[in-house]
Amino acid sequence: MPNPFDKPTTPKSSLQLLQWLIFEPVLFKRYENTLSKFQTARIVLKAIVVNFFVVIIPLTLVLYAIGVFIIAVFDLPLIFPPDAPKNLEANKVFVQQWQTYSTWWEKAYLFASFDNYRSLIVLAVGLALGLALGLALGLAFGLAFGLALSLALSLALSLALGLALGLALGLAGGLTGGLAVGLAFLLFFYLSYFRLWLYPWHFLKSLVSVNLTNNPYIGDGAIWLPIWGMTRKLTAKAQQNPETGLALVKFLQEYRPLQTQLAMHIAHAATAGNWQHHPLEKQYLLPPPLIQETPRLTPSESWLNQIDKLKGQFVAYTEEHQITLKKAQFETFCTQLDKFRALTTYEAYRWHHYYLPALEQWQSAAKQELDKLAQEAQNQEPITHNIYRFGEILYPEKDQSIFLGREDIKVELKQQILTARTMPMFLCYGQRRVGKSSLLRFLPRLLGSRFQVIYQDCQHADVNSLSNWLKNLQQCLDKRWKLAEIDWQPTENWLEAWGKMQRQLEMLSRQQEEKIILAFDEYESLQERIFMSNPRQGKMLLEAMRSFSQQQNQIVFLFVGAAQFADLTQPNWDRCFIHAMPLQVDYLCYEDATRLITEPVDLNYPTAVIERMWTVTQGHPALLQMLCRYLVNIANTESRKDMTLADLEQVISQKIVHRNTYALSSFWSEFCSQH
Repeated sequence: MPNPFDKPTTPKSSLQLLQWLIFEPVLFKRYENTLSKFQTARIVLKAIVVNFFVVIIPLTLVLYAIGVFIIAVFDLPLIFPPDAPKNLEANKVFVQQWQTYSTWWEKAYLFASFDNYRSLIVLAVGLALGLALGLALGLAFGLAFGLALSLALSLALSLALGLALGLALGLAGGLTGGLAVGLAFLLFFYLSYFRLWLYPWHFLKSLVSVNLTNNPYIGDGAIWLPIWGMTRKLTAKAQQNPETGLALVKFLQEYRPLQTQLAMHIAHAATAGNWQHHPLEKQYLLPPPLIQETPRLTPSESWLNQIDKLKGQFVAYTEEHQITLKKAQFETFCTQLDKFRALTTYEAYRWHHYYLPALEQWQSAAKQELDKLAQEAQNQEPITHNIYRFGEILYPEKDQSIFLGREDIKVELKQQILTARTMPMFLCYGQRRVGKSSLLRFLPRLLGSRFQVIYQDCQHADVNSLSNWLKNLQQCLDKRWKLAEIDWQPTENWLEAWGKMQRQLEMLSRQQEEKIILAFDEYESLQERIFMSNPRQGKMLLEAMRSFSQQQNQIVFLFVGAAQFADLTQPNWDRCFIHAMPLQVDYLCYEDATRLITEPVDLNYPTAVIERMWTVTQGHPALLQMLCRYLVNIANTESRKDMTLADLEQVISQKIVHRNTYALSSFWSEFCSQH
């Protein structure tokens, strides 16, 4: 069975070309654009001749019969008597004979047969003359104005001349001549424009049978006025068969520019049908194809964005395999789905009603899926949640239970800051992965409300020049306090740029009651990216920072990194910050390591297992977190709480000291570089 949505690119015959002129303006225009002037003239002449015999002559005879019927029924020769000066006597005889007949068919026969069938003879002459003039006109207009106009005008002229001569000159005259000419041109106008005579046929046909592949819009590309009930019927079919509905939308967009409103309605219905037939299948959660010419049927930007968010959340759910987290992801999806349905009801009613049944279907399926996940989670409830993390920064909002120790640093920081007459400068250093960045995140809670900690990541991509470093620092300050805007343009005078920042800091020191700690995490990046590029100016800038630190007691500089100041030369940080107080972030003590192993989870660790873990890690926080995480995985997999030395040795051999693992290479190359 041929695809009804496929259209040819070249007409098979001149008759089909006329059909395209009337019913397929898009195809006709595309075909016309492929023709040269010579091809246009040749096709016009051929089409006129062929359609003259196939269409114009039969149509002329039909219209001639209709015209004769009208003349006979309304007695037009008596109302508008023939007045041709050359045929006065014949016309007088015609009117006298006309009055002798009482029925319309007798009068019609008289009209056709009078004076040796003069009316029909003149009709034939008119058709011949119309063909000749039509050919000339079609050739001229075809070369000047294109195929469509020339073909329409030439065929209309042939029809009009034939009728005009056959009816008017054939005896009727006056009103009937105007009737003939008007009838011909009006007929071709309506055939090529509004097609009003086809609307009853389209409507009656739609009452019997209409579907997505068999409807008036498939064969007629110039339906200007809406057909009653057609939008409702086609959208209902599109919801039942979304794939064919979307194919019809594509067809209407390409070949039926007058049907953009209908196409958008069907697009909504088909999209909603896809959703309804495939609940909880992400590949069908797509927005409708949009048509620019239909703003009143176009969804809002927020509605379209919500579809993307909803799909993204569903993908996150499908890609999660841990049952508890999977259930949590799906709960978030259900919440977003409810919000999306509520948002849909606020969109325009003319299209949002298509989606409400589909969204209710999704909500019903989501509830069933959530119940299933809850039951599965209950059956597979882990022995304990695995909250351990290694190689990541810990945050106080969610990692309080696994950030232990560091009391010594907290006490020393508080004592030095609160008792110093001038503000000291601190260097917090230690091996990588021992928790320096995590310590910075917990400092506000450790130190209390009398301190404000401003954190800057010196490895941030924006920290790549002096001006960008200071601009980024101001942005960090702006998150806490709104400061005056500074134009951080690149400058060759580093002291001048620092002076702008210093004035901001001095203003802050006068306005704030709390002690302000500026914490520069991974501070070595400043040396590599900025200070080494100009050691002389770098040295002067470091000295200016030291001077500022010693002249006030409100703002503290806290440098955090793996290197000590003595390791950084060109410029020499150790000489510039000779008064800085070192704070070493070391491994956890035995007591804190034991608490990290046992307190956050509900597992049973024999003393031998804890001591073995201490011996292996020496309290290194990242390695301890790694061991604990893998041991919790074993406990959940085997559904038991009692940990053994065999479990620990399995983790060590398979996860820690296995060749080429990240854990082992990081530990020896970074953690133990000094041992």
